[in-house]
Amino acid sequence: MLFRSRQVGDKGGEATTLNNIGVVYSALGDKRKALDYFEQSLPLRRQVGDKGGEATTINNIGSVYDALGDKRQALDYYEQSLPLLRQIGDWDHEAGSLNNIGGIYAANGDTKSALRYFEQALALRIQLGDRFGEVSTRWWIGTLHERANDHQLALEQLEMTANVAAQVNSPNELAIRQMIEQLQQ
Repeated sequence: MLFRSRQVGDKGGEATTLNNIGVVYSALGDKRKALDYFEQSLPLRRQVGDKGGEATTINNIGSVYDALGDKRQALDYYEQSLPLLRQIGDWDHEAGSLNNIGGIYAANGDTKSALRYFEQALALRIQLGDRFGEVSTRWWIGTLHERANDHQLALEQLEMTANVAAQVNSPNELAIRQMIEQLQQ
């Protein structure tokens, strides 16, 4: 596919194929090779004006840096994706990027900033009806409230998380309920 895209001058197809190869290498654990393919894809995405593809590739680069432990670089790339996603109205991926940014802030111990991003993500997930995403985001919010020693808010958020998890048959429901039990002791 890559050869064919290059042969016929299909820059958009080439960019997509390079990005997809990067996704495969990332899934296989070869983050450096994945990064190489994403970095080849990005200028082509920009060249053809594919804002959604550009945001996806930027987010993928952020994910690689996150997995490699370079939180500052990951945050930089995640933040770059947001204006593109907002420009094209891709709220689903915007919620994912907001979650990623919140996760970086949480990992760095900045609970206040993390909560700000997770709350934005939660509003989008609710608006979109993304119940599985809502479970993940609510879990983060509850966990961060617990870290901040706000046990009541943590319990409220985790109880809502468990209720939504039950509604969508999430495999995480039991773990969430166990966490609630621990907090109630």
